[in-house]
Amino acid sequence: MAGERRAELLPDQEDRFAGDWGYGRAIEWRCTRGGLDELGETHVWSRVRMPLIDGVDLLGQDRALIVADSANGLSAVLPFEKWLSIPPTMTATMLREPAGEWVHLAARTIVSDDGLGLAEGEMFDLAGKVGQVAQPLLVRER
Repeated sequence: MAGERRAELLPDQEDRFAGDWGYGRAIEWRCTRGGLDELGETHVWSRVRMPLIDGVDLLGQDRALIVADSANGLSAVLPFEKWLSIPPTMTATMLREPAGEWVHLAARTIVSDDGLGLAEGEMFDLAGKVGQVAQPLLVRER
């Protein structure tokens, strides 16, 4: 499509979350903006390392939705040690099925002073935009 925005180039270097937890290891992460253990807007290429169901191959939409659910965690603006940021639902709108193993998510979060917020993101594959995600947030101090 004319004038379509594209994701940043896929970096050669893999990024890792601090600590050793399952979801963080189940996906290969390569940041193009921000970082996995930093607060604020984060852009990241991702590749799911394993199937959700043993023996069942992932489709492009599966890969996109797995990563879409990371928008709030990747782009948190408040420290996890002090704040809970719970997404009670998620809405993803797909333009097309992503091609290949890599999905890029450009995620950002906005919080209000009344305990609500919104995590949102744009999703891309190597050819261009594939969709967007929105997660309303309930924000509370721990």
